Amino acid sequence: MTAEQPPSPCNGLGAVSFVIVVGAVLVVVPATRLLGALLCVVAIIPAIVAFRRTRKDSVINRGRAVAALVLAPVFFVVALGVGVAPRRRLQQACASRRRRWCIA
Repeated sequence: MTAEQPPSPCNGLGAVSFVIVVGAVLVVVPATRLLGALLCVVAIIPAIVAFRRTRKDSVINRGRAVAALVLAPVFFVVALGVGVAPRRRLQQACASRRRRWCIA
């Protein structure tokens, strides 16, 4: 009989944080940018914990933890950009047209 190697432990937090970051693609749509930004902030904590686990233990899924650590701040910056861009366009339109209905 051959001795089977025990399966290496999985890193559930790496997968969870990656799924949260993928859900944070909502930042691209201006109506859901706040939810997407919140998901980005929430995903950073489990991604850090998952990355530290991969360094200490023999846990797999390091790639997902790294991907979540990279994508969460990127999507957060995109969320800030999506929020600022429409406001600037509205301000420029109001300044050039001098309309009464402009709020900006």
